[in-house]
Amino acid sequence: WKFAYPAFVYLIDDNLQFAVLYYITPGEAALFFSFKVMTTALTSQLMLNRSISSVQWSALMLLTLGLATSKIGGQHFQGINMGHVLVVLVCVIGSTGDVYNEKLLKRDSETPIHLQNAKLYMFSILLNGAGYLIYNRSPPEGTTYKGWNIYVIFLIIVNSLNGITVSVIFKFLDNIIKVQAAAAGMVLTVLLSSLIFGREPTLGFYLGVGIVFNSLYIFNHKSSSTVGKEERGAAAATVAANDDDVVSLASSDV
Repeated sequence: WKFAYPAFVYLIDDNLQFAVLYYITPGEAALFFSFKVMTTALTSQLMLNRSISSVQWSALMLLTLGLATSKIGGQHFQGINMGHVLVVLVCVIGSTGDVYNEKLLKRDSETPIHLQNAKLYMFSILLNGAGYLIYNRSPPEGTTYKGWNIYVIFLIIVNSLNGITVSVIFKFLDNIIKVQAAAAGMVLTVLLSSLIFGREPTLGFYLGVGIVFNSLYIFNHKSSSTVGKEERGAAAATVAANDDDVVSLASSDV
């Protein structure tokens, strides 16, 4: 039953995203969803006691700024409304679900990841099915699968593979790596869109890309430096302990 909670959180989160698009444009929503980088880091620190240094916090702020900058071109704001409030709510709820899911996946390291995913998907199917039956008790005949074609099936398969990939990241890495990977994926998406559809990226996009990759370097360079210092400190402590043992042994022999 532990996976029922993240399944319910994802159900609320996914439906709120549609509510967001009722109030603001997709481009504006994507801009404000960049805030999820910070909510993910905060919930990771609160729920998993993850250590994040001040330099890494600065890098995450840069990442948020870079994502926002890359999406700001052509957006016209007409003041704060309910859509912006819902975006913040979606970021907080989604981050909570992601971090709790990571906690569950890592807690039982012996259980195969596909079995853990099956438990999550089982609750997701039950909750979404219940929601569908509540709000569509008597749908017009022929509307349930209206619009289904080969492209829809392809998207379902791709998103399923994406879900499995994310769960692997949660189990063996962490949520912060996931948001960083998503940021890099955003860059790749825009570049592919430019090549395939001939859409010229804006100046803001190129500026944002530079900020994003600088933030990734700062965050991960700081992590590796910290790990290196900790390893060197542990090695030094071991050597010192061994030296003390040698001195003690020599003294006892005397």
